[in-house]
Amino acid sequence: EPLKSDIASVRTTANGKAAAVMGSYTGDGSFPRMISLGYAPKAVYLDTGRTVLAALNGGSTALGIQIKVGGFQLLSNNSATNESGKSYRYMAVR
Repeated sequence: EPLKSDIASVRTTANGKAAAVMGSYTGDGSFPRMISLGYAPKAVYLDTGRTVLAALNGGSTALGIQIKVGGFQLLSNNSATNESGKSYRYMAVR
């Protein structure tokens, strides 16, 4: 599983402290869908099972992920981010 090994080797540093949160969700097929983190991440990496998508705060929403104040939102322009019943893993960088 490439993302799992990549996440294990990623070191994100902010003032000398690691600052990344890893989590998962189960798709429900609804759009838009908010994934709440309690903060606005600088970047989100999402493993769809087929590929890894990345979104940057203030960046394009072309891949179907938009960073929001409390987390990130899945947009309808990429149905692969929230297929009903499918498991997804993400890493959100503070």
